Amino acid sequence: MGVWEDFSQFLESRLEEFLDSNPRLKLLVLLENVRQQEEEAQQQLQKLQADINRIQEEIVGVARDMQKWQGRIDQAKAGNRDDLAQAAKARTDELLRRGNELWGQMSVLKEQQQQQAGLLARIAEKRHELETHMAAQQKEESTYSKARPSRFDDDLEKRFQDWELEQELDRLKRRT
Repeated sequence: MGVWEDFSQFLESRLEEFLDSNPRLKLLVLLENVRQQEEEAQQQLQKLQADINRIQEEIVGVARDMQKWQGRIDQAKAGNRDDLAQAAKARTDELLRRGNELWGQMSVLKEQQQQQAGLLARIAEKRHELETHMAAQQKEESTYSKARPSRFDDDLEKRFQDWELEQELDRLKRRT
């Protein structure tokens, strides 16, 4: 296993070096990662909503059962069947505990849903920032390539742009 781990670390370091030397590509990788995070957060949000809906249906079912057993308590008392009334009361108490348990689960899921929605909003904002930065970079490159005098065919301008892009990427990373 050690050889594979060493090889994997070597490849990761080489990839990181390559991305560091190609800021535009690094920006694309960051953007793709943010898009994947956004998709995963959206899927998690949908799953939470489905779980909430399921629990709400269970709560409604428990409430119906409680009404039914409450009616049976009244019916047993009217028929002087205290044994049945007590058993029906025990059943309604059990249903009430189940309902409270479900309500607690739903409250936890709703809080998770709010947190996930906040995370999704932050991810979407980050994606928008990266897309805006990328569009500005492309516009700048397009303008530069049209206006660049031929006597400056060296890569000094490109190196400065790459360096500026790296600084912007570092700033964006720190904000995450």
